[in-house]
Amino acid sequence: MSSCVGISCNKKTIAGLQLMMQYAKQDCQVTAIADIETAQRIVECAKQAEDLPSFFPYGKWATIQAIQDRIERVAKEAGGVRIQPEVPRGTATETE
Repeated sequence: MSSCVGISCNKKTIAGLQLMMQYAKQDCQVTAIADIETAQRIVECAKQAEDLPSFFPYGKWATIQAIQDRIERVAKEAGGVRIQPEVPRGTATETE
C-alpha cells in the first residue's frame, strides 16, 4: 500500500494546482490527498510552471515547500523510502 500525502485542504490551492497540471498537459487529478508518487509529480511540475496567481493563489514557492515538507514527513514515517517519478520536461503557462 502506498503512503498518502496531504496536498492541501484549501480549495483555491487544489484548483490552482489542478489548472497548473492541465496546462502542463499532465494527466493527473489533484486532490487534497495523494500518494507520494503523485505528490512528487505535482511538485516537479510546479517547479517548472510559471508563477501565476491562478496556479498558486498563495505563492508558488510556499506551495511547493509545504508539499515537499509533507512528502518528507510521510517518507520518513514510511522508512525513508522515496520514489522519484518520471516527469516530462516542459512548462505550464497560461499562454500555451
